[in-house]
Amino acid sequence: MKELQHIDDDLVYDIIIGKNAQENWNIIDNAKNDDWWFHIDDFPSCHVILKTIENIKPSKKIINYCACLCKENSKLKNNKNVKIIYTQIKNIKKADIVGSVYTKNTKIIKC
Repeated sequence: MKELQHIDDDLVYDIIIGKNAQENWNIIDNAKNDDWWFHIDDFPSCHVILKTIENIKPSKKIINYCACLCKENSKLKNNKNVKIIYTQIKNIKKADIVGSVYTKNTKIIKC
């Protein structure tokens, strides 16, 4: 698991990246319902969690940053226009296979 911080508009965001299937599940377990989850669309990748700051909606800039982190930590890091899905943790449900999830209410961003 990799943890980092990013500053955007004078706000310090905590970001967590799962490096394997078990870590991906662990970071979901430790996330709050309003935290944001990122994953490459229809391709195996790390899970990225953006920890929310109370009562502050993340900017498009920080959403894009997290999406690009997801791509940079995957086998598609050298590809262009990779589709990244994202949603809040409350829209994620673990599947039967470790690291796999079901999602709803996802949005797509390209990185």
